[in-house]
Amino acid sequence: MAAANADYNRTKNAEHLNSFGRKLRELKVGDEVKIFAPPGHAEAVRRMRKQKHIDQWKGPMRIISKKSKTQFVVESKTGEIYERSITNIRAWRSGSKTTAQAKAAAPTEEPNPLPTFRAGEMVLAREEENANELDVCKITNVTNENVTLHCWGTTGRQQAKAKYTPVFINKMGETLLHKPRGRTKVTPFVWEISAEDTAALIPVRGVRLQKNGCLTSESMKALALVKPPSKLHRF
Repeated sequence: MAAANADYNRTKNAEHLNSFGRKLRELKVGDEVKIFAPPGHAEAVRRMRKQKHIDQWKGPMRIISKKSKTQFVVESKTGEIYERSITNIRAWRSGSKTTAQAKAAAPTEEPNPLPTFRAGEMVLAREEENANELDVCKITNVTNENVTLHCWGTTGRQQAKAKYTPVFINKMGETLLHKPRGRTKVTPFVWEISAEDTAALIPVRGVRLQKNGCLTSESMKALALVKPPSKLHRF
């Protein structure tokens, strides 16, 4: 009875709050909008300001297609493509400003910072800027905003002789250094890095593995040059 009452209250609260919602579904292809694009650490350092003090929205942009009633594809004036859900998009309101004033007031859009990353490339990456451990990772996807990494791991104690394999996570939240056979469902152990943080979080690119899964001597030399000195993560 308590659970049923809680469900009832949640439903009524949702109906009440949704009655005041914005009618963004009326946006159509060709309309100008702004999108939620919070600044990354690199931009905050460059501007010498806290991230929360920098504009969280970027625009104006133009809707070029609607994948569904709640999913929009927009294009910036520099030709970059972004995909946003209805919760991260707003109608662009220029008010009484002139076109020149609106352009001056709008956040400056920078060129795509990921022109050279590519899917399939192996790198050494850290989850946090000050972390002294690096993971061997394979880039699985690159967009204007993020680089998606699939972690590779090892149990070996000696870095030069450790053999790396893709890491997966099972339903229990356990990490596996191999994809199990049969019908056991697992998901790749992946995470995303903001485009603006790639310089700080991916110190080594072009990593190569030998046929036996060990890092090549060139990759080990590149690891030794990382500052501050870092070691490879062992599972």
